[in-house]
Amino acid sequence: MIPPGFRADFMVVGAQKGGTTALASFLRNHPEICLSSDKEPHFFDLDFFFEGDEPRYAWYLMYYAHHDGQKVGGEATPTYMYRPDVAGRLRDYNPRLKLIALLRHPAERAYSQYNMMRARGAEPLSFREALRAEETRLLEAGADRVPGSPYWIHSYKQRGRYASQIRNLLKYFPRDQLLVLRSEDLLHQHYRVLAEVFRFLDVGTNHRPPPARVFAGEYCTPMSRSDRELLLEYYAQETEELEQMLGWDLAAWKR
Repeated sequence: MIPPGFRADFMVVGAQKGGTTALASFLRNHPEICLSSDKEPHFFDLDFFFEGDEPRYAWYLMYYAHHDGQKVGGEATPTYMYRPDVAGRLRDYNPRLKLIALLRHPAERAYSQYNMMRARGAEPLSFREALRAEETRLLEAGADRVPGSPYWIHSYKQRGRYASQIRNLLKYFPRDQLLVLRSEDLLHQHYRVLAEVFRFLDVGTNHRPPPARVFAGEYCTPMSRSDRELLLEYYAQETEELEQMLGWDLAAWKR
């Protein structure tokens, strides 16, 4: 039963193809956490729910109808970090909301998204052609940000501009309400990272769900070196800014 006055306590806000599905499964397994019935409700990035005088929060409550007295509740929709106007909606919904951003090597993330769209039949171009066409596609999309638009489907490079997206989140939330993690650490330092997440959410840290594959649906053909170099150059400044912003060593993201 949904508690009176319920507001979600946390959101996993990104990044797409960064391991959010795996993290959501670990959170769902914790006895003190109520994860939304759909892993990605997409409530806050759909304009329909924010038309009119008041947001339609009653719709959002349906995702927590299974609530059974857990200490905290939340969800994982990786488009929330990418779409800049969502941060303000999240703050208006719950100013004390805790945000988790899971960041993957941006070049590898872009190629993983491309392969996902190819598998869905939504991308006819080669990866190099898609990278070259991205700016034009997004420009032609304009303000069209509905699911299925180029803004959602063909944003291979744009979604990896993490520094810009983190700065936007910090315009609306204090730094101590944002936990930024590396997807690679969730994969290789599973229990340490989960303990950090559980501490951040103020739930018990002794819960130890077994590791699971973070990057599901991987591709068979490796990214070409030339495409990788193109992306490394594109992300060079963003990566430097992210290092300074978070105090991380991102040498592995520069090769």
